[in-house]
Amino acid sequence: MNIFITGVNGFIGSHLAKHLHAKGNKIYGGSAKTAARQDLEPVLYGYSQLFLGREFDPGIFKNIDVLIHCAYSFERKNIKATNIAGTKKWFYAGRDMGVKRHIFPTSYSAKPGSKSDYGFIKYELEGFFLQEKQLVIRPGLVLGNGGIFRRMNRVLRSFPVIPLIDGGNYDVPIISVEAVCRAVEKILSNPGPAQYQLFQEELVSMKHLLQEMKRQSSARCLFLRIPSFFPLLFLKILETLRIPFPIKSGSLIALKENQDLAHTSSLKQLGIRDKPLKEILDSSLSFF
Repeated sequence: MNIFITGVNGFIGSHLAKHLHAKGNKIYGGSAKTAARQDLEPVLYGYSQLFLGREFDPGIFKNIDVLIHCAYSFERKNIKATNIAGTKKWFYAGRDMGVKRHIFPTSYSAKPGSKSDYGFIKYELEGFFLQEKQLVIRPGLVLGNGGIFRRMNRVLRSFPVIPLIDGGNYDVPIISVEAVCRAVEKILSNPGPAQYQLFQEELVSMKHLLQEMKRQSSARCLFLRIPSFFPLLFLKILETLRIPFPIKSGSLIALKENQDLAHTSSLKQLGIRDKPLKEILDSSLSFF
């Protein structure tokens, strides 16, 4: 198959590109960077610089069988319009060029009325793709050498005291990036339902996840139990002042909102067995 991945330079996009290429597919991709990552050069048959919400050449989707929409813009200005309208524009351009199948990675935190921009945007777009009779995958927290997991590890290693939000009792759905790739491979081979929930059946508490990350990365930080109000206020102030920080306020908002959601894992249905948390951390943290 000819597969085009938007956001191919990102964490999940790059892993999908390598995995699907290894399975004999021709991979094309695009991102906001001027060029593909060096480690992707042997994998990609073509690369295009793409910005959500900007003009592009629809011809990049010619002869593509599957379009996987991994791109997401974190630019604060017009963030909702940029992501929602921009992603739809790529969908329509792909459809006009003959692309029959689209896969949209939504979020576990996607829900109506979400106070998180990320959750709101993902919910709006998953509804759009389902309406267009396309495939939607819903990964949990993806563990591997990138994404929010990498940012969490950076915080653990960089700060002597880490706030344990509301005691760390929030449940978190997890999955390794390798399991995500194997699931997408299966879905492409045997498409079934319109939605797939990609995370392990057993959720883990944020406290347990952070303690395991600390132990296996030999971080020396201490955990301090505090109410979520204070770190949320701190993160929003940093974002207002445009001061970079590894964790965004939206991630904390989504974590709190996720406790009201109840999704059932599709891994067993797909025949995917993920590694235990300790093994995932052993392989993931070795990159840092």
